[in-house]
Amino acid sequence: MSVELNLEGVLCIQPELSQEDARDFEAHKFPSWGLINNETIYPKEITQDPLKELGFLMSGFLASRDYSIRGELSWRTENGRTGFVQVATNEIRMFADVEADPADLTVELMSGLQDIDRERRLLAIDMIDQEYQKLTNKAVFIPHLLELSENRDLDIRLAAVTALGRFKEYSRQILPTLMLAMTDPNPWIRAAAAENLGDFGKAAQVALPALQDLTRDRNDGPSFQAQGAIHRILAAPAACS
Repeated sequence: MSVELNLEGVLCIQPELSQEDARDFEAHKFPSWGLINNETIYPKEITQDPLKELGFLMSGFLASRDYSIRGELSWRTENGRTGFVQVATNEIRMFADVEADPADLTVELMSGLQDIDRERRLLAIDMIDQEYQKLTNKAVFIPHLLELSENRDLDIRLAAVTALGRFKEYSRQILPTLMLAMTDPNPWIRAAAAENLGDFGKAAQVALPALQDLTRDRNDGPSFQAQGAIHRILAAPAACS
């Protein structure tokens, strides 16, 4: 996935940086990002990977000080493609203005999934989720997403489990992984897995015992999603014979 982006626009910091944190921001000397004032940052120059740096800025600098950033940036690549990036709290979502050729998009997303860079992987997974209907040869992504659903990185696991919920026509391959994800140590992932299982309808009947166990989860999120999933599976119409 190309990340040589020319970014334009501003992002708002919430709440406004304290004077001390503003000085710390400047001291970090982020190559791609600068402060307009204590509540606004901007992309100040083109670098090799500005979104990776933005992810680090969000998670490694701002979040640790209880700040978040929001806004939208436009982007343009060296080959002329354009689009926009939405930034909200701890999420970065990238969208294209013009639909890419499906074959080119598949190659681009596969490259992102296999990249060792964390932010590129997260962007690729997110784009698979967002652009699912446009993808051709969808099955080619499944082995990689199944593997990433067990990644040590929480955000990657959560993104992969969420994206797998889109592959409903491949339920035999996906359901065992979603059922396993309901045992994940993190409650967000357990909840996401349960919610996705409910979307599979009657195909997910095999998961009903595990979902019933999850209704007794110590966290409200997984328990609530498990109850909803059970209801949706039982209420779903039977698949056509």
